[in-house]
Order: sequence, then C-alpha cells, then structure tokens
Amino acid sequence: MVVPAELPANPTPAEARALAGIEYFVNKGTGYADQMNTRPQTIGYALNDSPLALAMWMYEKFWDWTDNQGKPEDALSLDQMLDDISLYWFTGTGTSASRLYWEGVGETIHSHTFFSPGRSGGERIEIPMGASLFPAETFNPPRHWAEQAWRTIFHWNEVEAGGHFAAFEAPEIFAREMWTAFRTFREQAKGQ
Repeated sequence: MVVPAELPANPTPAEARALAGIEYFVNKGTGYADQMNTRPQTIGYALNDSPLALAMWMYEKFWDWTDNQGKPEDALSLDQMLDDISLYWFTGTGTSASRLYWEGVGETIHSHTFFSPGRSGGERIEIPMGASLFPAETFNPPRHWAEQAWRTIFHWNEVEAGGHFAAFEAPEIFAREMWTAFRTFREQAKGQ
C-alpha cells in the first residue's frame, strides 16, 4: 500500500475510494494482524489445535477479502475453501503463518511505513513495478500515488473481478495479468 506523504484536501473520487479503504482497513481490518503481530503463538495454538477454529478464522478472511455479494461462497466454492483450510490443517502451519506477522509484516502495518512512499527518506523505489488492481481488494491506490513511490511502473491495470485472494478466486484474470505484466516488462527491457 502506498499513500502520499500529504493527503489531498479535496480528493478526487479515486482518492476518496482509496482513503475510505485505508480507513476501513486501519480501523476495522487489522485485528488479525494485531493478534498475529503481538501473540502469534497464542492464535497459533488455537489454529493448530482446533479444525473448527482454523476454519472459522479463514472463513472470516474469505468473507472479508473476496469479491463476494455477502458471503464467501459467491467467490469461492465450499470445496475450494475447505481445500485451502485443509492445507493449513494437515501441515500444521497455522502457527508459522501467524509468526510471519510477528517476524516483520505486522510491524510495517502498525508503524505505517507500509503506507508511506519511499519508506526511507522519501526516496523512490528503483525496482520496476507492475500492478493489477482487483476491485474487492481492501485498498487500491490511484496510479499517481504509486508513481510517487516507484520510479518505473511498467504495468497498471484495474481488472473486472477479484479481491485479496485473486489467484484463488479469479485465476484466469490473475494469470492473464501476470502474462501481460511480464510481457510488457520484457518488451520495455529489450527497448532499453
């Protein structure tokens, strides 16, 4: 996520949508990260001890983070969700997935460096970047915000469906975007 150092006084409609997404995420959507960032073992024991706890933990994420019309089954089948839940259950990786936040990801959410361009002294990121914006993702910044953080954006596309689990819920769109982005990157790299 990237947000400009100074928020616009009169945001455009795209900026207003992005700001609403950020506000929702920060105020209502980071409870999981708080738990995983501060007490990963505690939630990890629950996720590894009870298949019901794991299923409900993940089902809530499917509900909140997929492109659905009120229930996750609008975006993913029960079999798809159970397959994903089973992957964590049978491998016993609820705790290690939680520890990822404690080991660094959650720190960026709460320090707000995750939301700042450049992340260090305002310098732009030199690594080329491609982005596909899925409509049900919590936060989709306007391109001009991303341009403040990345020097080279070789692909930017707002797609028709999908959310946080885009590769899972909209695999055809996700694959098309990957092919398009890397094709564009290769073509631009050849031209330099």
